[in-house]
Amino acid sequence: MAYFVISFDLKHARLRNYQNFYQALRSFDGVEIREFVYIVDSRLSISRLFSEIHRWLHEDDALFITEFAKKPSWTKTLPGTKAWIDARFP
Repeated sequence: MAYFVISFDLKHARLRNYQNFYQALRSFDGVEIREFVYIVDSRLSISRLFSEIHRWLHEDDALFITEFAKKPSWTKTLPGTKAWIDARFP
């Protein structure tokens, strides 16, 4: 299992349908930590994870994914962040 930060910018979120994108994102065991920023764990490689999510975006949308292995530090995150991190980094 690996841990990833997924950040994205949907340029025309109000004008386009992103239902498939969010469904793909929610299929991973993760939590939204800030608006447009998720942390997830997955058995997929980073390139496969990118492919699974990126295919639902439009060409002018932005996507950033990075892997992390150490317990992150944080402040002012959305509910659920602390529990997700504590469950994986006791």
